[in-house]
Amino acid sequence: MDNLPKLIEGSTFLVVVIMSMVEWLKQTRLNPSVYPYASMLIGLAFGGLWRYADAPFVTFGDWFLAGMYGIVLGLVASGVYKIGAGLAAKANPAKTEYAEPITEQTPPQAQP
Repeated sequence: MDNLPKLIEGSTFLVVVIMSMVEWLKQTRLNPSVYPYASMLIGLAFGGLWRYADAPFVTFGDWFLAGMYGIVLGLVASGVYKIGAGLAAKANPAKTEYAEPITEQTPPQAQP
């Protein structure tokens, strides 16, 4: 691990990319239970590619570390989002992502 600063720098960038891609995926209105898995798969793909760009995989250990790196990126990205959403909900409980706007309704007029 002689390239640890580069790995940490890449991790920060990739977590932001993964979170952005999952947010983009949310526009498709899929089942919300899919998003953590999507985060994991995107992290696995981009983490593996990032590690491969640094040095091609030769041994099983290289493949294993790339896979673990990608899984950790996906977990971190989904965890950061979940923590942020929880903090936002605590800061402003009246406003949620799917809240209906409150409109004032007038009672129906009586017929003469």
